[in-house]
Amino acid sequence: MNDPILQKHADSIMNASNLDDLADAIEAARDDNCDSNDLQAAGVDWPGLPTFGAEPEDTAEVWSWDDARLLLIEGMMVELTERD
Repeated sequence: MNDPILQKHADSIMNASNLDDLADAIEAARDDNCDSNDLQAAGVDWPGLPTFGAEPEDTAEVWSWDDARLLLIEGMMVELTERD
């Protein structure tokens, strides 16, 4: 895959420096109609997204986190939720 827009979004996702940047990068890719499978082919490691704090006790359906919040993704819809 050699789509520069897709590659830009994949790089932004994998090189996010904090949870807000990661959520914004995923939303920007969604807004440009990027498909999660195409992003994966361009280098996004969905199970290996960057994390930014201590791992929560339960990571079921959690894609990333920081010390205060969890990042949930369904389709390409992103939700940041407070940690318990």
